[in-house]
Amino acid sequence: MKSFTFLFLLLCALAKPVVAQLTNVWTGVTPNIPDTVGCQALDAVNERVAWAVSQKYDPTDSLYFFAGSPTVWFHRTMDGGQTWSADTLPTTGTPFLSTISAVDSQRAWVTGVDFNTFAQFVLKTTDGGQTWSTDTLPGFNLPGGFVNNVFFTSAQEGYALGDPSQSATDTTFHFEILRTNDGGTTWTRVPRSPALDGQPNEYGVFNLYESVGDWCWFMSTNGRVFRSSDRGQSWQVSATNYFGATFNIAFADTSVGIFGGFDFVNNSIGLGLSQDGGATWTDITPQDSAYLVTTATIVPGTRVIVLVVRNSNLSGLLRTWASYNLGQSWVEIGQGANAGWAEFVDENTAYAGEWQNPAAKGQYYTYNGSPLLGLFSNRELEASVQLSPNPARDYAELRVEAPSPRRFQLNINDLQGRLVYQSNSENTAFWSTQIDLSNLPAGMYNLTISDAKGHSTRRLVKQ
Repeated sequence: MKSFTFLFLLLCALAKPVVAQLTNVWTGVTPNIPDTVGCQALDAVNERVAWAVSQKYDPTDSLYFFAGSPTVWFHRTMDGGQTWSADTLPTTGTPFLSTISAVDSQRAWVTGVDFNTFAQFVLKTTDGGQTWSTDTLPGFNLPGGFVNNVFFTSAQEGYALGDPSQSATDTTFHFEILRTNDGGTTWTRVPRSPALDGQPNEYGVFNLYESVGDWCWFMSTNGRVFRSSDRGQSWQVSATNYFGATFNIAFADTSVGIFGGFDFVNNSIGLGLSQDGGATWTDITPQDSAYLVTTATIVPGTRVIVLVVRNSNLSGLLRTWASYNLGQSWVEIGQGANAGWAEFVDENTAYAGEWQNPAAKGQYYTYNGSPLLGLFSNRELEASVQLSPNPARDYAELRVEAPSPRRFQLNINDLQGRLVYQSNSENTAFWSTQIDLSNLPAGMYNLTISDAKGHSTRRLVKQ
C-alpha cells in the first residue's frame, strides 16, 4: 500500500540572523474561509486566472500532519490575484486532495483519495465551480492501480498518471498512464514500454508533474523522472540519484528544468537541474541547505530559479531566494511569505498558496515584484548608477538617473546571498538615497539596482 508519510512530515532547521525587516515580494489575499487551512495544489492558467485547492492540517514547529477534515476547498481568481473566491468541494468520507488542473476560468479537474478507504475520485467543473461532476476513469482498478494526478493541457487533451499496475493483458507492473483527446469522454492507456516498468516499492507522487508544449514529465518516489516529447504517446526514463522526498518539478522550456525535494535522512533540501529535457540531472543543492523549502520553481522562458524557504513551520523565518545562473549562486530577494506551490506564468506573473498557518487563515499570493522584474531578465539597467564613497563606513550615497521615470529597487546581499538591506523608490527618473550601513559587519557586499526591465550589480565594500 502506498505510504503518505513524506507528504505530511517536514523537518525544521536553524534560523539565520538578519539586519533589518525586509520587503515581502509576495502580496497575500485571504479568501473568505471559516477555518485555517493550507494550500495543497495550485494551477496558474494565465495572467488573470488561477485555481487552487486547500485542506486542513495540524502543523507543529517541525511536522505537518493531515488533519482528516471532511471539508475541503477550491479557490479561483479571475482578476490576477486581487480577489480569490472560496467554496467547498462535494466530497465524502475523509478526502485528501492530490492536485487541481485548469484550462480556463470555467473548466477544472480535482483529483483526490479517501484517506481511510483509499477510494479515488476525480471531480470536474465546466461552469467555474458552480457545479461539479464525478468523472470515472477506465483504469486504476487492477492490482497496484492508483491515480495520482489528472491534468489537462487543453480543454480536450488530458492525462491521468498512476502508480505501477498490471494491465488486462500483462501481469508486469508498469506505470499506468491514460490519455484523452476528447475532454475526458474516452481514455486510452499508454502501451507498456520498458521505460514505464516499475521498480520495487516505487510509486507516483501527488502534484508532481509538468508540461510544456508537446513535452510532459512526472517523478516517482524512487527519484526517477519520466518524460515524453510526443504528448504522452511514448516515454523515456532517467535517474536523478536523488532518493529523498520530491515535491516540485518545473521546466522553463523543453530543455531546462529543476526538481526540489527534502532528504529526511540528512535533514536538508535537495535540488536537481536538467539542461537536456530531463535526460540527465545535476545536483545543484545549495551548500547551506538545512532549511525547509516551500517552493522550488523556475520562471518560464528564463533561467531564473526561485525558492521560498522557511526554517520552521510556526515562526518562520520565511525567505524568497533566486538564482540567475542555474544554481551556481543564490541571492535572497525578499522575506515574509510562506508562498507554496508557486507557479510563474511568465517573468511578470506568479501565483502561490500559503502552507497552513495555525494562527491565521491561509492566504493566496501574487508576486508583486514589479521593480524586481528586471532581476529575472538578462537585460542591463538603462540608467546611470553612482555609488560613493566606496569603500564606505556608516553611510553611502546612491544616485540613479534614467532617461524616463520608473520605479527602482535597491537590494544589498552579503557574499552568502542573504538580503541585508532593501529600499524602493517612487516613480522617478532620478533617485538619490542615503544607505545606512552602520549595522552591517565590515566586508564585501553585492548592491543591485533593478527596475521593470533590467538590473545592474556593483560590489560594495564596508569598512
